[in-house]
Amino acid sequence: MALDDSPPLYLQIATQMAGLIRNGSLGRGSRMPSVRALARQRGVAQSTVVQAYHWLEDARLITARPRSGYFVAARPATLPEPSVSRGLRRPREVSVDWLGQRILGTPHSADVVSFSSGTPG
Repeated sequence: MALDDSPPLYLQIATQMAGLIRNGSLGRGSRMPSVRALARQRGVAQSTVVQAYHWLEDARLITARPRSGYFVAARPATLPEPSVSRGLRRPREVSVDWLGQRILGTPHSADVVSFSSGTPG
């Protein structure tokens, strides 16, 4: 089975909506399509549209108003076009030594007594 190189659906939608905002088709302060309507129009799950809108919020292109929906920001940020590498988050790499020290509470100085083992050191 071949892997699909196309960006995730939410990022495709975010890119398209960002383009409409940047070219003025969706003017400042105008209401974005509802999550339900856009999901139905694009044939995707509502959660996909929510992800796209969250990406646009993070990019400061739109804002959410409780009980009202999403709106184009009054001053949309001038950011570079969305890209797959920006849209996807990589997990933080954590060293096992560092993690072990955090969990076990390894003392870092001579005047600190570790009670992590339950017996005096």
